[in-house]
Amino acid sequence: MPTYVPRLDQRFVIEASRHTHSIWGSGRSLDEHATYTLAQLDRAGPDLLRYVGLVDATGLVASAKRYSMQLAAPDGSPLPAVGIGAVFTREDARDRGHAATLVREILREATAEGLSAAWLHSEIDPAYYTRLGFLPLPGLAHRAATEDLPEGAPLGLRPATADDIPRLLAWYEAGYDHGWLRPARSPALWRYFAFRNPTPAFILEDQGHDLGYLSANPTPQALWVNEWSAPGVPRPRILATLRALAARHELRAITGWLRPDQVDPVFRTTGRAAGIPMIHLLASPWTAETIDPARTHFGAYEYF
Repeated sequence: MPTYVPRLDQRFVIEASRHTHSIWGSGRSLDEHATYTLAQLDRAGPDLLRYVGLVDATGLVASAKRYSMQLAAPDGSPLPAVGIGAVFTREDARDRGHAATLVREILREATAEGLSAAWLHSEIDPAYYTRLGFLPLPGLAHRAATEDLPEGAPLGLRPATADDIPRLLAWYEAGYDHGWLRPARSPALWRYFAFRNPTPAFILEDQGHDLGYLSANPTPQALWVNEWSAPGVPRPRILATLRALAARHELRAITGWLRPDQVDPVFRTTGRAAGIPMIHLLASPWTAETIDPARTHFGAYEYF
């Protein structure tokens, strides 16, 4: 039987990168993908991210990324949690339950550490993770025609810098009231996911006043919107800003995984085929029955 290794060394991390290259290589060569994978670990640091795996005499059998995260509970309290990503079994070792064994080992370890929950984004049939005790949460996508958004008075945009991170975090927190189940963020988390996520953040400004932020990026098909937070700013002004930004890039559509309370009727809502957020309650002060799906949000920023 393979042995669970709670922190893979560099040799096995490189092996994991080669196993997963065909799925997550994004056009990189094998060596470039290995370098990128090691750069993620270096950027995150050992306290935030490590690779775990199952190893036997043949080498690395299965691997996953293990993130040290925090959730904000519906009552506002912080809950230490584990994030699970990139679960993968070597092709010649499949159909033997190794991925399930690896996930269970991560859950066992997290429970022993006193963590409250585990969460992941399912790229396969969520029923697989449901059998392992995970609860599926709403996984919705939103799309609107650029011309359907209000023109109004768009806000000004300027690129956010690393010096803006404390304010970005403050706006993020101020954008939520109690009652939400969502990721909590720290400066280290923000810097890491900004490294992983190509969607930039902009400061929203009006008449010399900074009002919040918007994370959005033009793609060949549409303006992709990660998120925004601008407490006190009327939604039509945010939508007008999205319209202006999309028009600037000659894009006819705006799309994203928006927060439920920020979705305007002009957006068409559909279920996502992949990237479904799922949570496993380990030692939480709340239960599945106390979670309001309409008051949960696991968006694209922490998509791992």
